[in-house]
This record gives sequence, structure tokens and C-alpha cells, in this order.
Amino acid sequence: MSILRRDSSRLSPGLKSTYPFLEIQTLDIKNPTFYESLVQIEKQFGRSGGELPVLIIGDQILSGEQDIMEKLEPLILEFQATGAPPLPPSSPHHW
Repeated sequence: MSILRRDSSRLSPGLKSTYPFLEIQTLDIKNPTFYESLVQIEKQFGRSGGELPVLIIGDQILSGEQDIMEKLEPLILEFQATGAPPLPPSSPHHW
């Protein structure tokens, strides 16, 4: 799971304590490489992360703290029940 942010989001530490079994990567989009990766991922998903932070889990992209908090836990429960999450569309991204 990756979180792309523009600031020191409180989201990442909270997720790490709530879901210690998840591998969470936090990337600052002030870095041009990470920003370009976000643009490419949005194209692959056919969806724009309209609000930061952006969280990518499996083939899902969630944007904004509210969207993440509402949708992340049901996705995690689904992935735990069915196995690994589906892969993102197209080719894998490299960070």
C-alpha cells in the first residue's frame, strides 16, 4: 500500500498502528519523481486522486482522508477474506 502526500499527513502513523501487518510506503509528491509516478498511476487507473493524501491499495485508489477512512477497512477485510489484493491496472509502477 502506498500513500502519496504533500504534507506531514497524520494518516500514515494512524494506519501503521491500526494495521501493523500492512506494508505502508509514504511518498512526498514534492519530489518530482514521486509526483510523476502519481500522474502515471492516475492514468493507469483512469482516475484522478482529486484530494491528498492519495492511498493506493491493490487495484484501488483512494483520495482524501475521508475517502480513505470510509473505504480502507472494508477493502482490507475483503483482501483478508479472499487473499492478496488484485494488481493495479497495466504495468506495475516503479518508485
